[in-house]
Amino acid sequence: MGLTRRDILRYGVGAGATAIASASLGGCSRFEATRLKLAVLEGSIPIQLAKRFRSQTGGDGKTQFVPTAQPSESFQQLQRWARDPASLPQSWRSRISNPLGRSPRPADLISLGDGWLTAAIRQDLIQPLDYSELPRWAELSGRWQQLVQRNGEGFLQADGPVWAAPYRWGSMVIAYRKNRLAKLDFEITDWADLWRPELKGLVSLPDSPRDVIGLTLKRLSQSYNHPNPSQVEGLAPALGNLQGQVKLYDSQNYLQPLLLEDTWVAVGSSAELLPLLQRDRNLALISPASGTALWADLWVKPKPFTAPAPAAPDPTATAPEPNRPNDTAALAARWIDFCWTPETVQLITSLSHGASPLALQPGLTWLEKLQNRKIVLPEATLATSEFILPLAQASLDEYEQLWVALRRGELG
Repeated sequence: MGLTRRDILRYGVGAGATAIASASLGGCSRFEATRLKLAVLEGSIPIQLAKRFRSQTGGDGKTQFVPTAQPSESFQQLQRWARDPASLPQSWRSRISNPLGRSPRPADLISLGDGWLTAAIRQDLIQPLDYSELPRWAELSGRWQQLVQRNGEGFLQADGPVWAAPYRWGSMVIAYRKNRLAKLDFEITDWADLWRPELKGLVSLPDSPRDVIGLTLKRLSQSYNHPNPSQVEGLAPALGNLQGQVKLYDSQNYLQPLLLEDTWVAVGSSAELLPLLQRDRNLALISPASGTALWADLWVKPKPFTAPAPAAPDPTATAPEPNRPNDTAALAARWIDFCWTPETVQLITSLSHGASPLALQPGLTWLEKLQNRKIVLPEATLATSEFILPLAQASLDEYEQLWVALRRGELG
């Protein structure tokens, strides 16, 4: 069975997510009210931060950290919280551990990948944040503020509500086997190298039309977010030639073939590929010089299901889990702002196989001493890199049509 995101992150700080969850319970009675509940993507928050935040907020209540394995799981959790709990199936284990049938309390904040933000907004799964409660919001550059300001359809809107708070980012990178490419006497520096005849049948790419077509557009000096890709001159033949280079399209289990040398080159997330450098000295990793796709982990506020008010109070109804909503909202805002403090910025960038958005500020002396500088893109590369943004349905249809034709071998 192939290595998954969870498996790989265990070699880095990913295993700390479970430790975070355990640490959050230490010293707290099971009957003590949870003041703040955070659902955290594994590996994205070092355990030191959980301990530091709890010490700063004192003993007034409990902060609970619940790990999620991958971004898709976070999105599915949001969908479950938004549904009527009575409509959800309950296992026999749940009925034993929860005989009163109480619904688990939704997290106050949950990690979500930026690629899921549009769907979460459109499905009414999250609610906007009040950035006036976030003192360090103003320290984020325009790139980061614009990413999370959206309209009700999830499209970027300069004066739109703030739907999320970015706390970690990375990029799509190219990993390759140095021992194999050294014999061919060349190194990979940019997307164009994926088309070299020496790599025929030795490349793995994400199973994603926006990523694959996007990197091909980038090779042609176009944007990942081109609204009419079918009209880009040279795109179809470039995709057709790329098809011959690819051994597999896989976004989940592509790491094992690279380690076993079944593939020599892999395109994937920096968060997944950076930990492999510690395991295999024959691997190298580069950020394409012409620019690449960026990704971000965000804090979002779930919008849980709200039952209609009953016509008359139900005397048999059980009391909700004790909590203080106003205090919890303030504590949630404090957590987000905590993630943007200088100390936290340094820890996230140093320990999480990703970088804080505020690690891009000038004058950070510790950044120059960072052991793995590949976490932060060179300034010139960052300037030509971009997030994969939502597009109109007509544009998405064009990407899908090109993708289907590519996989069928109909382009050339």
